[in-house]
Amino acid sequence: MKVFILKGPSVTISASPDEWQLFDAKTLEEEQTRDFVADTLNKSMARIISRAPTRKEIDIRDIDLLLRGYSAWGAADTEGYAMVENILDKVYGD
Repeated sequence: MKVFILKGPSVTISASPDEWQLFDAKTLEEEQTRDFVADTLNKSMARIISRAPTRKEIDIRDIDLLLRGYSAWGAADTEGYAMVENILDKVYGD
């Protein structure tokens, strides 16, 4: 019997709220929430990538759940999905 332990790439993502193209904040409290959302998107994308040795193994359902969870900030808009594609291109190549 052969056992292969596969681990996806280990990455750290530091995209800003503007890079994620999240909606603008109107108050200081909203600005803090906006920063939190970007940080959560970065860390969650890094976790999703760490479970996928190849791009084909990325589970799009995980990405959909992540982005939809922050749709109030625009994460599930076209720009959010474009950012995910940009990140995946950088990690796995075009």
